[in-house]
Amino acid sequence: MTRALSSNSLYIRLGEDHALNAAVEKLYIKLLTDQTLAHFFENTNMAMLRLHMRIFLTYAFGGEENYTGRNLRSAHEKLVQKKGLSDEHFDRVAFHLAETLRELGTSETLITEVLTIVETTRTEVLNK
Repeated sequence: MTRALSSNSLYIRLGEDHALNAAVEKLYIKLLTDQTLAHFFENTNMAMLRLHMRIFLTYAFGGEENYTGRNLRSAHEKLVQKKGLSDEHFDRVAFHLAETLRELGTSETLITEVLTIVETTRTEVLNK
């Protein structure tokens, strides 16, 4: 996937790498302690997963021109088929992301932009 970089991208307005790194670290602490979500991460290389999340969010929020990682559908396919990943779980992750961004002092306007982008991935993540 390729997109044009913008000096006013959401990535820049969120605080670039420093902010995304902090958000991803705090987010995974929440996800791993949420009993409705924790089982999705069993036997997962969390360092690798955090890295993939940072790379994807950097791209999704306009910080990178290209994304060459796995598509969201194939990355989540087994979780949907074997562990029942559903809209309820997607909503919980979005909730935790919003809470994480609030804790980091992100404005509600930017959080709304983030959640709007996240919502565009629902169909792919849930293999609908």
